[in-house]
Amino acid sequence: MRAVCRLVPMEGVRWAIPCARWAPSREEWLLCARCIQPEEKQRIGQFVFTRDAKAAMVYSYYNAKIISCSHSKPITAAPCSTSFLPLELAPEGSGSTEEFFRLMHRQFTEKEWHSIKSMAGDWAKLDMFYRHWALKESFIKAIGVGLGFSLQRVEFEVSPITMEVGKVYTETRMWLDEEPENWSFEEMLLDDKHHVAVALGDTNTNTEQTSKVNYHFQTCSARKCLYPFTWVCPEC
Repeated sequence: MRAVCRLVPMEGVRWAIPCARWAPSREEWLLCARCIQPEEKQRIGQFVFTRDAKAAMVYSYYNAKIISCSHSKPITAAPCSTSFLPLELAPEGSGSTEEFFRLMHRQFTEKEWHSIKSMAGDWAKLDMFYRHWALKESFIKAIGVGLGFSLQRVEFEVSPITMEVGKVYTETRMWLDEEPENWSFEEMLLDDKHHVAVALGDTNTNTEQTSKVNYHFQTCSARKCLYPFTWVCPEC
């Protein structure tokens, strides 16, 4: 069954929050925990690594705040995904990268793997891997499906191959169930390790949406962005 999604026009800003730099106090962490869903709080508590827990907390907290605000103010969350090249995956030899790709084989189509593996050097291959990953995540968030969706159903042909930091690109094309789609995506490099992809929807039905895009991401610390939303949570 093909997934169809119509996204509403939105205006606003896009924030890039460097979660790794966030060192929350006990009070800040409890504040965020009180404002998210209980199941999200339980899920975050199961993370092994602190960096993963912080990223999940920021994501869950801002989703909760944006949804709460949208009842009285026109605030909409963009279906956005950020992928980065983790330092722990820094390849010291081809074996580590090849093993990582073997474990992730089912997440991409043969055409996508050809695009990823055709890059010169392990770092370039990992860079292209995470670019594809960000695109797929943005699409999954846009259509509102969970982990049961097979990522091999959606295929991307990225363009251009090389991107410049801070510049927005919209040339990448998508196929769904081997049929071309008119979905529009914005891609951007926040820096040399972070890919961002924003799914804007079908250009045939979301012409107003796609005509108002090209917002650049503004880097904002988690702590600085935390306080404008604290009033939303009655327990805070």
